[in-house]
Amino acid sequence: MKHLLVQYRVEFYENDFSGDSVFSFYTQLAPSSFAIGHFVEPRTWPSNPLPKDQHYKITAIEHLCSVVAKARVLHSLSICVKPVPRAKGTR
Repeated sequence: MKHLLVQYRVEFYENDFSGDSVFSFYTQLAPSSFAIGHFVEPRTWPSNPLPKDQHYKITAIEHLCSVVAKARVLHSLSICVKPVPRAKGTR
């Protein structure tokens, strides 16, 4: 059995999955776990287009796994978030 390289693509969508993602990245390391109801902090993302004065709550997650050219496995993780204002006094 041939072992294939696994590559992960993580995409974030605002409010729903229609349209283009607002931020995405590729990695060969498995991303940390994400769950509906968790908050994500976009202030640390490079080239972040989202307002930095809000948290983002995960509302939906979709997974897609595929084999690309019999050479690697692509695990695509699409995450839908909605903006939530920061409470006063939080970072």
